[in-house]
Amino acid sequence: MPVQPGRNLGSLIEVAALNQRLKQQGIHSARELNDRLIQRMSGPLGPGVTSVRRRSSRAGMECVVVTGLSGAGRTSALRALEDMGYFAVDNLPLPLLPDLMRMYRGWGQRLTKVAVGVDVRTGLPARVYRRSLNALRREGIETRVLFLDADDTTLLRRYSETRRRHPLSGSVASGIRRERALLHDIQALADKTIDTSHLTPPEVKEVVLKTLGLRHPQGMAVVVQSFGYKHGVPLDADLVWDVRFCPTPITSPGCVR
Repeated sequence: MPVQPGRNLGSLIEVAALNQRLKQQGIHSARELNDRLIQRMSGPLGPGVTSVRRRSSRAGMECVVVTGLSGAGRTSALRALEDMGYFAVDNLPLPLLPDLMRMYRGWGQRLTKVAVGVDVRTGLPARVYRRSLNALRREGIETRVLFLDADDTTLLRRYSETRRRHPLSGSVASGIRRERALLHDIQALADKTIDTSHLTPPEVKEVVLKTLGLRHPQGMAVVVQSFGYKHGVPLDADLVWDVRFCPTPITSPGCVR
C-alpha cells in the first residue's frame, strides 16, 4: 500500500490489521458500506423528506447500453447520444444501473434518456449482464444494447495512432484477442452490432443515431450577443460586427431606443 510522506504509518498499519482481522471473522466493512450506500440511494432522500415523487414507468424512460471492443468507437457513440440529450455515463458497473435509474426517478428528475458505456474492465460475466438488463426491463425502462465491433487490423492501427495501452495491458494484439473472447457471450445479448472498421468518428456517430432512429434537430442555431470591447471579444464568437460607429440613444439623444 503506497504511503505519502507525512502520513501516520502506525495508524495506517493498525487500521489495515484491524480490517484484515474483521475479514477473517466474516465482517466486510467495505462491502457493508457499499450495500448501505446503494440502499440509501434507492430509498428516501433523507431526514426531513416526508414524500418522494416517483415517476411512473409509463413516463417513457429509455436506456441505451453501449458496449463493444476498446477502440471500436464507444466514446464517439456516447458523445453522439449526449448531444441528442441523453444523460451519458461511462464505465458504470452494470449492476448499479437499475439503482441509478431508480435514484433519479425517486428524486423526481426529468431523466428520461440515459446512455451507459460498459467495457471489459468491469469484469462482469454475461449472466450478470443479462440479469441487470432484465432488472431494467422489469422496471418498465425501455432498454436497447449496441455492440461496437471492428476487425483486428483496424483496432491495431487505431491504437498505434493514439499511442494508448490496451485496457487488458500486455501487447495490443494479445489484449484484443482476450477482449474479444471475454465479450463473445455479451455480444450475443446485443440488439444491434455495428462494425466500425471503415468508419471515421463522425460516421460512427451518424450510424449510431440512424440505428437508434434518432435525427439531429433541423435548422441552424444562431445566437446573437452584444458585448463591450472593454471586456474583450467573446471567445466563442464566430463572427464579430463592430457597430460602435452606429448612433445609439447614449451618443445621439434623438435616436429612438
